[in-house]
Amino acid sequence: MAQEILRNVTAGGAGLTLQGVSEFQASLTEEGKIPEYLVLGFNSEDPQIKKASVIQIRNSTSEAIQPIIDTGLIPAIVSLLKSEDTSIQCEAAWIVTNIASGTTQQTDHVIDAGATPRLIILLASPDANVVENAVWALGNVLGDCARLRDRVEGEGGVTALVKLVDRGEQSFEKAQRRAVWAIFSYLYPWSSRKLPITRINHVLPCLARYIQETPVNEANIESIEYAVKSLNRIRKHHLQRSDFIGTGVVPRLVKILAESSSSIALQKHVLKCLGYLVGGTDDETDVAVDAGLLPGLLGAIHKFTLS
Repeated sequence: MAQEILRNVTAGGAGLTLQGVSEFQASLTEEGKIPEYLVLGFNSEDPQIKKASVIQIRNSTSEAIQPIIDTGLIPAIVSLLKSEDTSIQCEAAWIVTNIASGTTQQTDHVIDAGATPRLIILLASPDANVVENAVWALGNVLGDCARLRDRVEGEGGVTALVKLVDRGEQSFEKAQRRAVWAIFSYLYPWSSRKLPITRINHVLPCLARYIQETPVNEANIESIEYAVKSLNRIRKHHLQRSDFIGTGVVPRLVKILAESSSSIALQKHVLKCLGYLVGGTDDETDVAVDAGLLPGLLGAIHKFTLS
């Protein structure tokens, strides 16, 4: 029986990998449910069978979230975040990520099962892949709605993301880039429940340091753009220009504006930040001008013209 389950799970997983969504849809039962062999495989005491089942469930959640929820396996999946096997932790965090990309009601299933504190713990893992998958999951939850954002923040998730961005270890660069995106999701301006500036001030130094210390290149440009866009979101929460200047980020923004490696999209977001600054007092405007804003603007205008 165990070998039969393993053959079914492995064959199904390979089919999904090679043929994608259509193959998985064909593997659902006529009632649109997950086949029983997958549930049996997930609950197997055989580690090989269990792992193969977890992988196929992870594949399936990218396109079919509700059938997995309907199996009743969500609490067990969340419990795998505590596994001693880092590959299982990765798979479990990936499943949570996929489910949290669905509706708010679907996301509630993993949150109510206790995913948030376990994901936060994984942010301190020595395994970079585990950390990155945990960040993905938290970012999806933070970007879902104000209620879930507040819950993740209340459990320490945002503070943990800030610590990760400030970690500064080269082996965690991908996870840190993803953490910047997660912070951007946290700052989403829901009109009904906007964050007061007193709650988001603590992410400002982290974002400023990331922008200052991260080179603009193909690998980093998207995350730098998210960091700059985050600054723009923060300034809309009545950020004082003096606090913005106090981060020391202005010269770096001006440099990014002038760099040939900067994308036009990144330069446009930088211009929004600098435009906010020069809309203040003469002294505040001088900070940008003294940092080389005018030649930087000329370079950006030339690039926009060529494009």
